[in-house]
Amino acid sequence: MTSQKIPLKFQNEHRLDFSQGNVLHKRSQSGGISAIRFFLDAREILTPFRESLNPLQADLLDIALACYVADRLTLRHNKKESSSFQWNRIFRLKMAVRVPEVWSSSGVKGDLLGLLQFLTDDNWNFEFSAFEKPELPNRIQISLFPPPQLPAKVALYSGGLDSFAGAVQEVSNFQDHSFVLVSGSTNQRQRASQKKQVRAIRKLSPSEIHHIVVPFGIMWDKERALKEESSQRTRGFLFLILGVIMALKAGLNRLHLYENGIGAINLPYNASQNGAMNSRATNPLFLLRVESLLYRITEKPFQIMNPFLFQTKGEMCKHQAVHSLANLLPLTFSCDGFPVRTAGKPQCGWCTSCLLRRLSLEVGGHSELDDGDMYIVDLLSVDSKVSDRQLRNLKAMEWQYQKLSRRLAGIDKWRNLAIEFPMLERLVAELSLYKESHVEELRKSILQLYEEYVSEWRNFSARCRLNLNAKAA
Repeated sequence: MTSQKIPLKFQNEHRLDFSQGNVLHKRSQSGGISAIRFFLDAREILTPFRESLNPLQADLLDIALACYVADRLTLRHNKKESSSFQWNRIFRLKMAVRVPEVWSSSGVKGDLLGLLQFLTDDNWNFEFSAFEKPELPNRIQISLFPPPQLPAKVALYSGGLDSFAGAVQEVSNFQDHSFVLVSGSTNQRQRASQKKQVRAIRKLSPSEIHHIVVPFGIMWDKERALKEESSQRTRGFLFLILGVIMALKAGLNRLHLYENGIGAINLPYNASQNGAMNSRATNPLFLLRVESLLYRITEKPFQIMNPFLFQTKGEMCKHQAVHSLANLLPLTFSCDGFPVRTAGKPQCGWCTSCLLRRLSLEVGGHSELDDGDMYIVDLLSVDSKVSDRQLRNLKAMEWQYQKLSRRLAGIDKWRNLAIEFPMLERLVAELSLYKESHVEELRKSILQLYEEYVSEWRNFSARCRLNLNAKAA
């Protein structure tokens, strides 16, 4: 029996050629080929610590950047087709690498494909070939600063509320440690805010705090800009790899990230969400998969640690050190679309990230600094006009709250919660296996996390919006 070939447009299959360095050759479904340039300012990676990238590190960075560009420039659906939405895509990437025998091995390739599929829900395929010019573009020997004084921590720093609150706590609690905070940035506004925040954090500790900002993005022609995929799940993978490489260059085998447990686990907000429809960039299961890939290619253990996995965002905001730098909170950003293109209003106010931010600032005692004028829509104000579309995410988060509260009200809380959200049992199973954590302790910590979150949401002032709209209907 012969299999029928499925037309390309229905497969949502995309062939992308990254074999020419920082130029992507992208074939459209109509047969045309676009040449798109992209960049990552490697100078910020190459100069610190008097260390240059080895071939595997350079390859890993190239692969992460290529995945990000491919993801960003490939829509998950084609609105011109009758089936207007198709979440999953098929990627076929040609990559030139410095150590093709490593990346083509079944173990390394399997780990890479597995973590990308978990992160994006897409089917990824790679064809690796040898670089024509294998020398590395990292011969810069200028030193910005010497290796960090030990003990030291390397941590991701996005400039969001979680990274700010987490870094403030860690720097305050570990005053004998030096820190290297690693930021990836796609726009000047983001970079400026990150730098201002870190300057303030430096005042909390007598130890060294280095800040490394790595700009990256697409070099658009003035005359043309392709449509971009809004989900961009691989952005988190690239950000993570930047941190991993900086940790390795600093001689460390650990990378820290600061993300609240509700956001890291990121359970569905409605019954229609499956898999990576909610971001998994900081999900512990994804971090385990990245650790596995790193062990494959380096043959050395590497840990990615989130010390706030069992805290809510509100709990992170309560810390005394966060209150000491509370005036910097308006500089942090949380919006899924940051920076939104509305003058004086950098955040939308209605996405789930904005809502979780506003809840957490309220819980942490920072409401006076959470100016509603910073948002396009102020859902905490009963006087602001709100459309049904702008209420959709608030309703979705309320749906999740109702599910959580009912499941946590029963006798067998864990069983009831895991039936509703199977991801939690999978999380416990893998963490207990690979992190040698006790199953019952993990379950207890997760239950406490969601019980705290339910309590916070129950008192969230934005819920009055739901009552007002119900009465209006």
